[in-house]
Amino acid sequence: AWRKRCHDLDLGVGIALAAGSALYFSWPAIDRLLLSVGRAAMEAASASGRRVLRFRPIGSAAQMAGRLLLPFTAAGRAAATRAGRLRPLLASRERRVGLLSLLVFALAVPVYLWIVSLGYWTNWPPSTRYYSDLAEAFRHGQLHLLETPDPELLALQDPYDPALRGQIPFLWDVVLFGGRFYLYWGPLPAVLVAGWASLVPGMVGDNVLVFLFILATVLFTLLLMAQSFVALFPRLKARDALLPLLVAAFAYPLPWLMSGPAIYEASIAGGQAFLMGALYFSARVLLGQRRAFPNLFVAGVLLACAVGSKASLALTAVFWAVVIILAAMRSSRLVSKPQGRLVAALSFALPLQLEIERM
Repeated sequence: AWRKRCHDLDLGVGIALAAGSALYFSWPAIDRLLLSVGRAAMEAASASGRRVLRFRPIGSAAQMAGRLLLPFTAAGRAAATRAGRLRPLLASRERRVGLLSLLVFALAVPVYLWIVSLGYWTNWPPSTRYYSDLAEAFRHGQLHLLETPDPELLALQDPYDPALRGQIPFLWDVVLFGGRFYLYWGPLPAVLVAGWASLVPGMVGDNVLVFLFILATVLFTLLLMAQSFVALFPRLKARDALLPLLVAAFAYPLPWLMSGPAIYEASIAGGQAFLMGALYFSARVLLGQRRAFPNLFVAGVLLACAVGSKASLALTAVFWAVVIILAAMRSSRLVSKPQGRLVAALSFALPLQLEIERM
């Protein structure tokens, strides 16, 4: 049944992308249509305000429709600018691209919620709870899990031999060392779960972590793409970013990770979410001309968190750290300020260095 749901999802994504392509290539005609509809709606709003004052919802709805449609058309934006009606939110190309990325993210939330819940929305299927178990261990001041191995398992010459284990109960896919169970996945998600459990008691399934981390990955990816689009492609129109944003939001392996959310996927998704967050905050400095210290410091913390979620990302984190520091050193805004370059490099590299030393 789940394979059929995934097949239906693939078909739906393909249809959506095909529809998006058709929308993109037919946008000039749609632009003129939206402009005419928007103008008609605003004229209807004006007429209803004069003639149908006793039934105000007509005028309010028409006026709202006109205001929503006009800013997304080229002629509509020009007309609204001249008339002084353009809202500050859509006044610049950067804001329009940013709004598109947020709209695509808002579309991704129900889609991924449908996937993780197998289409039941509120009744999620059962999942592993390894990170909740590790969080409980952390709250008790220990690194090993609270569950103790069976004495018969400890008495075996080789507890990892399936032939010797037989029917002895054991905890699947953990490390047995010194008579205790340990998890070998990155511990940072468990730290987050422990902090949450201190406020809201209860067990958090690994599928919840996968869902939240995937959404964070999508959000940071869309924001990074929007930042790069505005800075690197100044001649393209804001609507040209729509299709790349849709592809980034729904491209594999994100839906695949969400289709079987467990401890493996939670660790992978957590590492990717923090990695994309680090790249986004770095781009805010290197592309968006934002202040170096707070953004690069947050980027360094997120890069360290990526390693804390998935240890295999250590080499990737070191690579991106070198690239970002070299790019910051060559930044036109920081080259003329040697002290600013030093502060930027230290604010970014220090959190990552502490994480590597901890490992």
